Amino acid sequence: MEPEEETIRCLALPLLGDQLLVPNAVVAEVFAAQAISPVPDGPDWLLGSLTWRGDVLPVVCMEAALGGTRLEAGTRSKIVVINALTASESLKNYAVLVQGIPHQVLASNSTVTPETPINGARPFVAADLQVEGGQAVVPDLDAVEQALLGEVDRWQRAGSDVGGGDEIG
Repeated sequence: MEPEEETIRCLALPLLGDQLLVPNAVVAEVFAAQAISPVPDGPDWLLGSLTWRGDVLPVVCMEAALGGTRLEAGTRSKIVVINALTASESLKNYAVLVQGIPHQVLASNSTVTPETPINGARPFVAADLQVEGGQAVVPDLDAVEQALLGEVDRWQRAGSDVGGGDEIG
């Protein structure tokens, strides 16, 4: 009898011309994109913030974080709330803007093939993959969170009320 192939339940998050592959366990919620409050003097990849379940969350544009064009929320855009992996009180969750509806992927050795290592060429990328015949990026969630912690700390030092507009969730 052959051993059963290990699978990991993931979500493929559509970006413009690419997709992110993240484990289901890190996704807290997906909802239609709504108003994002801009954040003054933030990096290009930080779109702004929104309020979700009483918390102000930073909103990341992964296209810009991966070296592409900064996108704003459109009619097909979704917000994916990510559970932070760090044990920080100042960053329990954050949001990622995606360009369509995320879909389930059962990642296994037969459905996912690693691409050539990127050797740190893109700071927010852990791996490039072939997934079900298409390209995907596994984000370096630790690197994203470390960058966001710096921004959240800056907001708190400035004492600004970086508001998220209407409550979501």
